[in-house]
Amino acid sequence: MKNRKPIILATILAIATVLLLILSRDMNPPRQIDSERMNLIQQAIETYIAQNGQAPESLTDLPLSPDTLLDHSGHPIHYVTVGTTVRLVSHGGDQLPGGKAFKADYEHTFEIEPTP
Repeated sequence: MKNRKPIILATILAIATVLLLILSRDMNPPRQIDSERMNLIQQAIETYIAQNGQAPESLTDLPLSPDTLLDHSGHPIHYVTVGTTVRLVSHGGDQLPGGKAFKADYEHTFEIEPTP
């Protein structure tokens, strides 16, 4: 019976490793999720400006699903405009400015064409 314990343990570890690989293959890193969503938001803002002649007052004015307006941790992406500069910001897992690793901010900044 003692000889079977290492075999059983090795089998359990192998199965757990395979399951972990299967389950994690569809998971995207948090920054990638935020980047993809912010790129979609940028495209929607640019389309909105082309159709309406001005930037939206809020991200909820855009024809995007509510989930697209959330960062990887399920919190709203912040939208700030100063002149022709647009900033989209996720404050990370802790929702506080700054931070490191999963608590770090992710920011996407772009310029919009001034409206006549």
